[in-house]
Amino acid sequence: MLVLSLGCGNDDEGEKPNGVMVEGDTACERWASLADAMGCAPPVRCVLLPECEAVGRAWVDCAATDRDHCYCEPDDGDLNCEGSWKPNEGPARCIPEEQALRACQPD
Repeated sequence: MLVLSLGCGNDDEGEKPNGVMVEGDTACERWASLADAMGCAPPVRCVLLPECEAVGRAWVDCAATDRDHCYCEPDDGDLNCEGSWKPNEGPARCIPEEQALRACQPD
């Protein structure tokens, strides 16, 4: 299952972005690109309903805007970007994108 989070915007003028550039046309390709850029293990499986592709890409793109949204899990190296929507785990700048993805593709 694909779990994505995106963070958007930077309110501090003059501050350099802390994000990464993701590549790929699909949300899954972008998720793999983000994992690679963060030094995490490549995703083993990525499943996204076709009708959720746009919101999935939006979430990944948002999560990629700030490295503080994501980290590599210590036990398996998987990419975890829950900090993009959970304020207790990161800047949580992608709450609307994550909510849209969750509404489109519930667990």
